[in-house]
Amino acid sequence: MGNSIGSSSDLDTKISKARKTKVLSLSDMKLKRLPDEVGEIEELKNLDISQNKLKLFPEMVINLNRLKTLNISRNPLGRDLEVDMSVGLGSLTTLLMVEVGWEGGERVIFPSSLTTLNLSLNPISPSTISSLSQSNMSLLTLDLSGCGLEIVVDEIGEMVSVRELLLDDNFISFLPSTISSLSSLTTLSLKRNRMTGGGIPPSLFPMGRLERVDLHGNDISVGELREVEGFELFEERRRKLKSKQISGVRNSINYFDYYLLGG
Repeated sequence: MGNSIGSSSDLDTKISKARKTKVLSLSDMKLKRLPDEVGEIEELKNLDISQNKLKLFPEMVINLNRLKTLNISRNPLGRDLEVDMSVGLGSLTTLLMVEVGWEGGERVIFPSSLTTLNLSLNPISPSTISSLSQSNMSLLTLDLSGCGLEIVVDEIGEMVSVRELLLDDNFISFLPSTISSLSSLTTLSLKRNRMTGGGIPPSLFPMGRLERVDLHGNDISVGELREVEGFELFEERRRKLKSKQISGVRNSINYFDYYLLGG
């Protein structure tokens, strides 16, 4: 199959099985290019080609129009990645593109069908958030953890469909007030950033659907949070949501403090 590394028989077996299961994993096989046969599995729904040596986005993948999940993480695609997924991958709902070296920009066009997008561990610029917000995707989960972000741009508020926003392991010290426009947001994770109480906009905690805020690893105390407008209402809402799950050993406020700050 033209791959200098890896057993041809192993590849043949995996591809043959994938024709029946519609699921193919070629992860960590040191592939420099994909076997041509991959592009022939028209019914394929789940493709994992992570942790290989691919330097270009495989064109054959774009023609797999029934693909639902694609994991192309940890390939050296590089900062100048250029690919239009908007036409051929019209059924794709989950894209994992972790640590591929992409710096963001408009030369990568994502399909509007995406609901989960993981771009963590890429050195993207804040303007990438602006580009994503201007797309026609209706994302539910967006992961920008470990991207070296120092700010979250105002345009984040335009991504109104997002329910889960993961911004762990960045250098963020404050959130824009526009984050309150994320009317569907239930989970916000900001672990190991540079957040303080003063960096939390008063519009955050009153958000009606917000259930989880994880600030573990930030220089912020529960006392500071209690001074943020809307925090008490948020705490009460969390208490009601979790009251049936809390044992008699730990009361609701202690549980909430642990949950919010990571213990």
